[in-house]
Amino acid sequence: MLFVTGQIAIWSGAIVDIPAGWLLCDGTLGTPNLRDRFVQGAGDSFVPDATGGANSHVHTFTSNGHSHTLSFVGPKVIDAPGAFGAGDTTTNPDTGTVDSDANIPPFHALAFIMKD
Repeated sequence: MLFVTGQIAIWSGAIVDIPAGWLLCDGTLGTPNLRDRFVQGAGDSFVPDATGGANSHVHTFTSNGHSHTLSFVGPKVIDAPGAFGAGDTTTNPDTGTVDSDANIPPFHALAFIMKD
């Protein structure tokens, strides 16, 4: 099989067992750093050797906030905290959080190697 210098292949073995004449694509010795990365096809949107992406993403949410006031009619059946009857009101404010989340589909980790 013919391999050309600079050709990149996927290696399924241990890093220490990479064959002679091949280099781990770790950003050293002229290789691209492909550790912990997905490969994106080059084309109109991405030129060869372009990098990008992020390890996580955050969804932003802006709210002016609002609340609802409920008024009750009828007798209060029990006199206990949380019980409501005629003339009582309660307010329920909106709440929420925005957190960072991982941005990664299911995967199987393999090493990228480049022909020396």
